[in-house]
Amino acid sequence: MSIVNAKFEDLPQIATIHKERFSDHFLGHFNKKLIARYYSYFIKNNAIFLVHINTQNTIDGFVMGGKSSILSVAISNFVHRNLLLIGLKIIITPSLWKYAIHRIKTILHKYHKSKGNVVKVPDTRLLSIAVTKNVEGAGISILLVDKFEEHVKNKIREDKYGLSVHLNNSRAINFYKKNGFSKDTIIHNLLLLSKQL
Repeated sequence: MSIVNAKFEDLPQIATIHKERFSDHFLGHFNKKLIARYYSYFIKNNAIFLVHINTQNTIDGFVMGGKSSILSVAISNFVHRNLLLIGLKIIITPSLWKYAIHRIKTILHKYHKSKGNVVKVPDTRLLSIAVTKNVEGAGISILLVDKFEEHVKNKIREDKYGLSVHLNNSRAINFYKKNGFSKDTIIHNLLLLSKQL
């Protein structure tokens, strides 16, 4: 077993895990090919992107994040280059309408907050972490977080990072709190947490 940097050839396995674990999230409604394309932009932009390889030489978990500026560029590039496909999927899938409206509200909230008092959140973010169901509870998430934190300290040279999690995801919230995260604020249905390294 090892934790290594994600490569482009890992993207189909990463997309499968994402689809399995985040089926109720916005991107989880799309096909694996588009999910793999989404994650490819983070590899291209040199985000911290690690995978856990098991004894069968397959990926059973991943973690991804980095500086907010790098993550924003990757997301922006993905959206701009796939806007038509994303837009059509939203239009023909009524269950995605609420996600699109929520995203617009979040953007407007950020814009509104930038005009007034804003909560300072760490510039380095953990954007995505997931493990397959068959290894849930086996400690792989903790190994991935530990390795991610090594990269934050040694490569980005930061002593703090943050993340956001849906308020209804009590399992994830408990995991993060047990691993030293504290609450920054709540924005809509997201809890923002941070951790001092």
